[in-house]
Amino acid sequence: MAVKTACKSCQKRQSAKERILDIAFSFFKTPLYEQVSLNDIAKKAGISKAAIFRHFKNRADLVLAMQDRFFSDVTDYIISIKQDLTAAIWSKDISLYRIVLRNTVKTYFEYPEYLFYMLSHSAVSIKDYREQTLLLSKKLEEKGLSLKMLGGMFGVNYSPENFSVFNLKNYAAISYAFISVAYFLILSLSGQKKSSASDQAESGCLEKYVLQEPAFDSETIADLLDFGIYSPQRYLSYERMKELDEKAHIDLSKIPPANKIFCALSQVIDKYGFPGVTVKRLADTLNMAKSSLYSYFDSKKTLIHKLLTEEIYLMISSLDKVCGEITDSTELAYVFFRALTEYFLARQDILTVFRWTRMSGSIIPEQYEHEDFSLQNFKLSADVDETEQLDKLPFKMTRRIFFTWISVVSSSIVMRKNIHNLSDENCYEIVKLCFDFMQRGLTSDTN
Repeated sequence: MAVKTACKSCQKRQSAKERILDIAFSFFKTPLYEQVSLNDIAKKAGISKAAIFRHFKNRADLVLAMQDRFFSDVTDYIISIKQDLTAAIWSKDISLYRIVLRNTVKTYFEYPEYLFYMLSHSAVSIKDYREQTLLLSKKLEEKGLSLKMLGGMFGVNYSPENFSVFNLKNYAAISYAFISVAYFLILSLSGQKKSSASDQAESGCLEKYVLQEPAFDSETIADLLDFGIYSPQRYLSYERMKELDEKAHIDLSKIPPANKIFCALSQVIDKYGFPGVTVKRLADTLNMAKSSLYSYFDSKKTLIHKLLTEEIYLMISSLDKVCGEITDSTELAYVFFRALTEYFLARQDILTVFRWTRMSGSIIPEQYEHEDFSLQNFKLSADVDETEQLDKLPFKMTRRIFFTWISVVSSSIVMRKNIHNLSDENCYEIVKLCFDFMQRGLTSDTN
């Protein structure tokens, strides 16, 4: 699982109890933001539901066992990379960083269930984050390590009452790498095919939410993170990014409040986590009868898509106002990143839902598409084709994928704002750092 081999705790377990846990985790080999049904676990394991209760008292007991295994295996992985990562930090040896980076990416691709379990159960409140941090701390202490050591690597203070960031660059690098791997792994697993030219002409959309061949693998993603996407002549300097910040400003006074159902949905996710979203909980939050919601929407999925489409359309319209006059494609990407982060900071009540649907690979259904609801409407320079040829990559990336990648990183930055006590200015500084990682790579001499 790390520099030399997979951690032994991730290898196949033999007992019946461990086998049930294996099956439960197998549902997370693709993005999953709902509770796993005990009936589905039993069916996949070839046993009865009652047999599960011979090993676990109830669902809650199974959930705790999954949590315990997850943190145990994460601890084993941290131990396996500790020596190389510590040496890289102190010696500034890029080759050691590269080893850790590439083996970490490889691990995520070999064990996607751990990545998607982490995303599905990621803390969305300070309370959840504190509980998860204490669990990890306990596991580390059992293996003779400390959370303080881990915090030193990640640039975060880890104590029961303080999760503030003391090293923005380290924090930004870890956050950027993790969320980028998650995003591209989801695309890789989606198995979507590029639509035919006739389909594109019929829909009037020149860009699709897919990559052209070749498909992603761990080496491709490692290259993307390692070396960046642009050649040196296209790099934006820190000074130029600061100059562009003024152009990236959104007039938030002209944006209406978010839909109350959307805000309630965000509250449900904040309270119960991604797997805990139910129509009943949404109705209770709104002080409405469950049947009242179904009188407007035939399913939870339809409800979410409808509300999300309206919010994203408003967001895209706002972004287009600030991005429409930018002619340089590299500057456009930065301005989009900066402006989107400003939008998210102003409307954090919609951010949880946005991240949930984006990270689950959700696509807006055709019946909700607006004619001009597309990132392709940004006025890019004439020499940029429908697919952006990124200098350092062996493939072409559609603008839809490229800008969605930026949006996922942006949303992740703002999602952690309150947990890590970040100011708005901290978030904007992290945007600059992450954009520099995008263009130059994580192991660039300048980084």
